[in-house]
Amino acid sequence: MAIDSNISKKRASLRTHICDLPRTSGSNLPKLPPNAKFYSRWKRNLQKLVLVSAQHPLTRLIFRSQAAVAFEKRRHSRSPNQWIIHPCSMLRHYVKGYFFIDFISTLPYMWFYPTRILPPGPDSNSVLLIVEFLPILKIIRIPTVRRNVQHINAVIHTFISRIHNNILKLPI
Repeated sequence: MAIDSNISKKRASLRTHICDLPRTSGSNLPKLPPNAKFYSRWKRNLQKLVLVSAQHPLTRLIFRSQAAVAFEKRRHSRSPNQWIIHPCSMLRHYVKGYFFIDFISTLPYMWFYPTRILPPGPDSNSVLLIVEFLPILKIIRIPTVRRNVQHINAVIHTFISRIHNNILKLPI
């Protein structure tokens, strides 16, 4: 039995690299006591959303290692500007994701239903057309969509190149 436990310990130690970071909560924030108040927990969850996240699509492109991500989390959480939203945070990712829904929801749908606006005449309601042109002002957000598409393309390109490199490394 003692031999089996030693073998399993050696196998476990072989799976991890010497310089690997220990897996913690991932936020690098001080621990909360188990009886922390609701406000403290809510504040901590909001702070986690503002910090850099390993799940953000651009994190792997900007930070080269898990150690760099951990350092950035520690630096950002201890800075006096800790509530500024980090560009690689999940909150930034969610806000940019919301933009697409916002853009689709502001399309002037009345253009697709011409029967609702009456043609010019004595009982006309053509003045409503002016209100329908106001959402077009949101077209100035198109550069943001372009930038988001470029980010998605960069992530997909990186993923495909990693797969391609892994396939080339396979023994034939």
